Amino acid sequence: MTEFVVKGQTYRSKKMNARTQFHVMRRMAPILAPLQAVATGDMSGSLVALAEAIGSLSDDASDYVLDRCLEVVQRKQGEAGWAPVKLDGGPSMFSDIDLMALLQIAANVLRDNYAELFQEGLALQSNGGASL
Repeated sequence: MTEFVVKGQTYRSKKMNARTQFHVMRRMAPILAPLQAVATGDMSGSLVALAEAIGSLSDDASDYVLDRCLEVVQRKQGEAGWAPVKLDGGPSMFSDIDLMALLQIAANVLRDNYAELFQEGLALQSNGGASL
């Protein structure tokens, strides 16, 4: 589990299962190239390209990605323990999660779930495509 803080609230996320990771990645395919450009520091037009790519995602694809991210997150409730941020198929359990918090939570979950994949991909790319 990975813990992180967003807007003063402590969250923790677990990994998505492999099939969910695959389906999230599939829906994110249009934004992967601009996202990688931004992540590697190529800012010349990359933010605009990323914004356009995100804008091209269907509402269903966007909702799928955000819902799968929120479903693996819990929020610390003081001494009471942890509460799920979103139950399977239900609404968010916390009305104070605004757009910026939602995006930061999703970014943390995606980083945790895909960092290894991207690191291996970059390593393969720098090794001339050598197989694992």
